[in-house]
Amino acid sequence: MELFTATSFRWIFQNKHAINAIENRHRQLRKIVKNRGHFPTDEAASKLLYLTLRSTEKNWKTLPIA
Repeated sequence: MELFTATSFRWIFQNKHAINAIENRHRQLRKIVKNRGHFPTDEAASKLLYLTLRSTEKNWKTLPIA
């Protein structure tokens, strides 16, 4: 089974703006969790991620239509 086919590379190329946005959001969340370290409960971790998503959402711009 081939992991990447010509179709998947075409999809990645066509959706690179969406992929970059997802990777950026993931990087922001990882940074927050790494800096915080330990969470007393799952709810505390969920709340921090939620608040991070809300605060970073203000900086987002609309993606160009390909």
